Formats: sequence, C-alpha cells, structure tokens
Amino acid sequence: MAPPFAAAAVSSSSALFSPSSPRPSIRRQLPLGSISVRPRRGPPAASAAAAGKLLLEVHGLTASVKETGQQILKGVDLTIREGEVHAIMGKNGSGKSTLTKVLVGHPHYEVTGGTILFKGENLIDMEPEERSLAGLFMSLRLLRFLE
Repeated sequence: MAPPFAAAAVSSSSALFSPSSPRPSIRRQLPLGSISVRPRRGPPAASAAAAGKLLLEVHGLTASVKETGQQILKGVDLTIREGEVHAIMGKNGSGKSTLTKVLVGHPHYEVTGGTILFKGENLIDMEPEERSLAGLFMSLRLLRFLE
C-alpha cells in the first residue's frame, strides 16, 4: 500500500514549474471508518450557569455621521451572553468597524435610534471614558492611520 501522502522533490527547472504544465496532484486516502463526527460539547458546568447572563443587548440601533447626518447603521440587533464568542463578518464597507465605533462612543458618530445595554446599563447615556471603564474600548490612538 502506498503511503497516505505522495510528493516528489523537483528542481525549479523541471516541467512542474512551467506555466503550461498541469499542477501535480497529491491525494490522501483515509480508510473507511477513520473519521468520526461527534456532537459538539457544551460549555463546562462552571460556565454553563453563567452563560445565561446578558452582557450586551443592541436593539434597533441606527446611527449617523455627526458632520453630515448620513445614516450609517440601520436596525442593528445583537445579543451577547456571558460565555459566548461572536464574530462579526462582512464585506468591506458593511459596517463592522462602524458598529464597534458607535458602541464605544466614537465622537464622529451619533446614535439616532435604538437601545444599547451593556450589563443592564444604557451605553448611549455614558461618555466614551465611562464606556472604557465598563470594558468597552477601541484604541485607535495607537494606530493613527485608522482614525
């Protein structure tokens, strides 16, 4: 039986590196039954009890650029509970960084609607310094080109 991986050492002058040659095919075969799928386990018992606590609740958030009044976020809803991990993904310009800046109180943006609660406290009423003491901050001062 052949080894699971097959590869050859080739010099850069070989036909493998010419633009017209097809790419080499490396294939790995696994015996049947060697892969198993198991259900994902929940959090450890100690953190399971705390997982129900709400950390961040965003409902119907709308925001605009202070200078122009242009709406930049519309109807954002997000709920994060203690022990959860979230990733906010999207195309360039979809509002990922803008959402973060609005949450931390960036001076160029203004919340025009909706609610933001962090650990039950209204973030909209807090100054950026208070938000940072609560654990929400985004330090752009270290990266001046991002300001």
